[in-house]
Amino acid sequence: MRDIILKGHRISRNFGGLQALKDVSFEVEQGKIFAIIGPNGAGKTTLFNIISGFDRHFGGEILFMDKVISGLSSHLITRKGIGRTFQNVRLFNNLSVLENVAVGCNGWVSAKLFRSIFGVRSSIREENSIRKYAEEMLQFVGLEKKKDHEVESLPLGEQKLLEIARGLAAKPKLLLLDEPGAGLNEKEMESL
Repeated sequence: MRDIILKGHRISRNFGGLQALKDVSFEVEQGKIFAIIGPNGAGKTTLFNIISGFDRHFGGEILFMDKVISGLSSHLITRKGIGRTFQNVRLFNNLSVLENVAVGCNGWVSAKLFRSIFGVRSSIREENSIRKYAEEMLQFVGLEKKKDHEVESLPLGEQKLLEIARGLAAKPKLLLLDEPGAGLNEKEMESL
């Protein structure tokens, strides 16, 4: 029996007169790698934007773990367990490498603003937990030695790895990788 984690039913998206997606249906099995392949302009990123809640103006239905997520905002979809990377790297240039990964942890942290402001012990413990987990994700992608570097100092290949680390930091049940190898040279592709 197949365990379906993500299902799309008759997904359609128009941009004015341009039909980007028409009646796209799919099923993704848990624990499997599922690829969407097509030329530029085929609608791959549009589909990822719909699944992850960055685009909520579409026809059809998306189910994640047998629950409808169609129309939910991106932060709610992230909290439900879907992480993603972007075709064009979207990192926070004003933050360090480690801080960028820590941002990805926001879906599972529980510290409230009040506790954070007043330095309550549970908030400090949680901050330490986030830092430790972010460091583990950096180690996983091979960037642990650059944790204090500025993001802009990283070459594109390392920025892509950093974005994957940030996506993994959310502890997703499903991670969408939007063209993770785009723009990478042969050595960077091998590393990826």
